[in-house]
Amino acid sequence: MFYNLCKCFPGKLVKILPAGFSNPTSFDTDTLSISNITSPKELDEYVMLESHMYQIIFGETKLSASTSRKRLSIVRISYGGKSIHRAFRAATAKGFGKEYVALTPSSIYELSQGSEIPSLSELTIGKGCRWLYYWNHPNAAVRMSFKIGIIGICFTIILSFKDELFCLLSNLLNY
Repeated sequence: MFYNLCKCFPGKLVKILPAGFSNPTSFDTDTLSISNITSPKELDEYVMLESHMYQIIFGETKLSASTSRKRLSIVRISYGGKSIHRAFRAATAKGFGKEYVALTPSSIYELSQGSEIPSLSELTIGKGCRWLYYWNHPNAAVRMSFKIGIIGICFTIILSFKDELFCLLSNLLNY
C-alpha cells in the first residue's frame, strides 16, 4: 500500500565504519570509512550513496527538488525479498562510485534474514516511503513517537465521532 512502484537500480553492498577524526573519508574494496564519526550507529538512519545517484533514483537533481524532498529523501534498499528504508546521504571518496550502496553494520543486520549478507552482494535501491521510514526507524525514540502519534490521532478521530456512532447504533438496535 505504501510502497512506490518505481524503478529499482542495482548496487553493491559496502559497510560503513568510522575513519576517526584525523583521517579523511576513504573507500576500500568493501568498506567506506567516514571521518568525524566515533561509531557507525551515528549513521544508522542513512544510506550513503554517490551524489549522482540522487538524480538516478528520484528523477531530478537535489537542487531542483521540492523543499520537503531536499530535507528528507527516502531510499528503499532491498535484498532477498526484505526491504529497509533509509534517508539519502551523499558520500565522496576516491573509488566510491555509483555502483556502491554503503550501510552501517546495524542496517545490514536488519536487512539480512537470519543469514549474513556478504560484502559486495547485489542489492536493489529505489524511491522509498516516508511512512515506512518513520514506522521502522532505527532510532527507537523516533519510531515510538511516530507510532504513538498515529495511534493518538486515530483515537482522537474515533472519540470525536463517538456521540454520532452511539446514536446510530441506538437507532439500529431500536428497529
